[in-house]
Amino acid sequence: MPNGPTPFTYEEVLTVLNAVQVGRRVIVAVYVLQVYEWLICWRDEVELIWSSSWNSMRILFTICRYFPLLFYPFYLWAWIPSHSKELCEKLICPLYGFCSVFQLSAQAVILIRSYAFSGQYLCILILLCTCWIGLAGADIWMFFTQFILVDLTFSISGSRSSCFGNDRHSEASYDSGLFATPVGTVMLISFGFDTLMMVLCIVHCLRTRSAQGPLGRAFLKQGIAAFLVISSLNFFTAMSFFGRSSLTGITLPLTLVMSDIIACRLQVLSLSFTNKPH
Repeated sequence: MPNGPTPFTYEEVLTVLNAVQVGRRVIVAVYVLQVYEWLICWRDEVELIWSSSWNSMRILFTICRYFPLLFYPFYLWAWIPSHSKELCEKLICPLYGFCSVFQLSAQAVILIRSYAFSGQYLCILILLCTCWIGLAGADIWMFFTQFILVDLTFSISGSRSSCFGNDRHSEASYDSGLFATPVGTVMLISFGFDTLMMVLCIVHCLRTRSAQGPLGRAFLKQGIAAFLVISSLNFFTAMSFFGRSSLTGITLPLTLVMSDIIACRLQVLSLSFTNKPH
């Protein structure tokens, strides 16, 4: 949505209000899904994760699982009720800035998993860590600096609205027709990183024929399914920032949280499979 005051037609007002309502429903549904998935996995987590000693995977798993669970209510408070514009202007930077933790923690969990299932070669670890550091820099820059408050909802609803942000380049995109926004570009980079990790694992499995064993087959099935879901969400979210739409970025909360959910579920499934007798 473009920022700034502009004359509105009746259809434009309805479009904006509809986008706000859809966004609020998506935001609530995402948290319900997150809590539900945590509850159904809780017993397995206690047995497989919390009974083990602390290591890098357990630390990353804890951040990936509990940062979204504990901090998402703050997002519900910011995005569901209405607030003053002055308050939203103060909140917008930390509100979107800490979204970077959602994506980076999930990518870190999948990175370690990919390293473990691609032969644990040092060169692969260096490659993946280098890519992750680059993605981390892009994510932190994007979420902390490229989101600004959407003024349009305040212009329509009056002095109070929810604290929705948008890519600061969106207004210029609407005026010039250029849609190469930083948010969309970084989401595509994340899609590329997911693809790289999946390709490395598949190539290793094919070279060593490790997919012929039960653990290798299970990893490939789980990994490919997770890759398709996460990559599809990253891709479609990126595409939403490359065009004119009142629903720009509407899938961003779902994309960020689903990445954490799937990363944690993959780790629990892997440990469950390796710990049961075959």
